[in-house]
Amino acid sequence: MQHLVRCIEYMYFQSSIPEHSDDNLFPDYGRYPAARRRFPGCLNEDIPGAKNATIDSFRDSFYRAMYRLLLAGAILARAYMAPLFPARQAGDIGFFVRWGSDYWTEDVDTYERDFYPTEADVDSIRQFPVYDFDVEDWSQIGQWRNREYETCFGPFASWIIEDGKSREQNEPQNPDDMPDRAQNQAHIGAVKELMLLLVAYDHFNSKFIDIRRGSRKGAYLRKQGNRTVSIVRFGIFQIEEITMPSAVEDMTDTKLFTRFHPALEGTEGKDIPYQFNVPYVMFFLQDKMRGFPVTILEKVAEYIHRLEKRNTWLTDG
Repeated sequence: MQHLVRCIEYMYFQSSIPEHSDDNLFPDYGRYPAARRRFPGCLNEDIPGAKNATIDSFRDSFYRAMYRLLLAGAILARAYMAPLFPARQAGDIGFFVRWGSDYWTEDVDTYERDFYPTEADVDSIRQFPVYDFDVEDWSQIGQWRNREYETCFGPFASWIIEDGKSREQNEPQNPDDMPDRAQNQAHIGAVKELMLLLVAYDHFNSKFIDIRRGSRKGAYLRKQGNRTVSIVRFGIFQIEEITMPSAVEDMTDTKLFTRFHPALEGTEGKDIPYQFNVPYVMFFLQDKMRGFPVTILEKVAEYIHRLEKRNTWLTDG
C-alpha cells in the first residue's frame, strides 16, 4: 500500500499528464502543472499556515490523507453496493443491465429496449440512504436519511473528527495560522483533516485508468518486477488489482493501470463488477436532482461537517 501512495505522490509532483478530470472537486487547481505544486514554489500561493510548511510536513499530511481515502473506500463499500445484493438474490437481469456496466448474458436480449433506468428504478434505489440525497433535511424522509447516515458514515466521521482534534491539541500552536473566526483551536484540527481528505480525493481517481480502456499501455507494464496491490477505490467501490512499476520514476507519463480483481474470476461473484456501476448511478441521480450535483465524498464531508458542528454546540455551548 505504501508503494501505491509513493507512486501517487510522484505523479502529483512529476507527472506530465494533465491533472484535470471529471472527478476533480477543484478543477481550476487541478489544471495546475505538476511543477507548480513543488516545494518551495508552491508556498507562494498565500495559503494560511504555509509559511511553516516543509516537504516533510506535506508528505505526512499527503500520506495520511491517501491512506484514509483508501480506508474509506473499504469501509463505505458495503453501504454503496447495498442495492446490488437484493437484485442478485432475485436474479433481476433488468437491474444489472440498467445500473451495471458492460453487463451481458444470453438473457440480456430480452431487455435490449430497456437499457435506461426508469422512474421505478430511481424510486427503488433511493430506498437506500446513500442514494437518497436530494431531499430536504427537515422533511420526514430527510430525517430518516440522516438517521441512517449515522450508521453508514458515523464511525468513520467520528474517527476523523476526534483524530483531528487530538492532532491539533498535540501540535505546537502558531497564532498566525489560526483563522480570525476560530473559537476553539481543537475544532480546527477536524476541519484540517476533512480538507485533507477532500484534496486527496481530488488527486486520487484521476491517477488510474482501466487497463481495458487505456489508449496506450504504460511502458512499465512491459518491464519485469512490477508490483500489485488490491484496493477498493473510494467512489468506485469494487475490489481492484492495481499494477505498479517497481520504480516510481516510471510514472512520469502514464497512469496506474487497474483491473477488476482476478480472484473474482470463476466464482459466483465474477459478474459483480459489471452488475452495478456506482459512478454511473451517482451520475444518473445527479442529473435528476433539483439542486447542484455532488460527489460521494462531498456527501461524506457534509455529514462530517454536520457532526462536528453538533459536537461543537454540545461542548462549547
